[in-house]
Amino acid sequence: MTGTQVTWDKVVGTALGLYIHIPFCEKKCSYCDFRTGSYEPAVAGRYARALVREVETFRARGRHSADTVFFGGGTPSLLIPAQLESILAALHEAFEISADVEITLEANPGTLEPEKARAFRSLGVNRISLGVQSFDDAELRRLRRTHDSGAARRAVSSLRRVGFQNFNLDLILGVPGQTDQSWRNNLKQVAELAAPHLSVYMLELHEGTHLFSDYLRGTANLPAEDQVADWYLETVDFLTGLGYNHYEISNFALPGRECRHNLKYWNNEEYIGFGLSSHSHWRGLRFWNEPALLRYLERVKATGEAVAGSEVAQPSERIFLGLRKTEGVPLREVEGRVERFFEAGLLERVGDRVRLTRRGILVSNEIFAQLV
Repeated sequence: MTGTQVTWDKVVGTALGLYIHIPFCEKKCSYCDFRTGSYEPAVAGRYARALVREVETFRARGRHSADTVFFGGGTPSLLIPAQLESILAALHEAFEISADVEITLEANPGTLEPEKARAFRSLGVNRISLGVQSFDDAELRRLRRTHDSGAARRAVSSLRRVGFQNFNLDLILGVPGQTDQSWRNNLKQVAELAAPHLSVYMLELHEGTHLFSDYLRGTANLPAEDQVADWYLETVDFLTGLGYNHYEISNFALPGRECRHNLKYWNNEEYIGFGLSSHSHWRGLRFWNEPALLRYLERVKATGEAVAGSEVAQPSERIFLGLRKTEGVPLREVEGRVERFFEAGLLERVGDRVRLTRRGILVSNEIFAQLV
């Protein structure tokens, strides 16, 4: 590891979140800038074995407790059940996994046939995050998704049929060509499916993506920012009217279905990441793994780990992460630092806490950048 040395002492009464990165996809989506590559069975098998070795190496640092596990990607549902089983077995051996652990697996609707969903459920996965993105087939094609709206609805049916009581649907606001009608159809579909949890993200442009190239050529056909902002506020009102708790800028949950793992990030709690490009937060440090697949595999084979760098976590991180939650942060944590945002109507006091206003949510990234 570069930078400050990590100490792995165990603290009684704390439970970690565990993140496992699966970097494989059937096809790169037009907007995606994550570290992913095409799925190849042989490479995926080698990668799963490297994950197991990395977890086993961590076991030597003491058997810490954990109460959430999140398989992110990429498309973790591309793993065959035997690969997932080996990774979960290693995690249970290396950590004291709580009896009520939340185990989330991200899935693409087209990769989640009933038998595979049933197998994942039998291995202990109890929460699925389904990358629907849109229920409009034309929008899905523009995003270069590999499924259609029918596959998304069938996947939800399969999840319920095999016993998943907790699952999330991802949707994207601001898709190329999106209209009032198509977005409101998304909301109609959401109401009919009654998913326990919903994530609604505003589309972001990233250099190096297909969508960014289209944007530079003037062919992206993106909705106006003001229109997307209006859709977002309409969505907040619609979902809260259905009984969803808007507990984080982009996340909505029926009572008791908030994502416990992601709350660790927003609460600035500790978590350990495994796999290439994964990040960890531990004892005031943030550190990350090698981002290149072959380099990651080589380093894990040689040493059992692949940490590429580290830095000291900044106190301001607790503030902007906490402000992502709609309950905000304690006033005492921000006094003297945010008065200009009160004056601009971007933050408000509610009792002894401070939170973003509706207007503030729409420019939250700019606010967080100034806080950092």
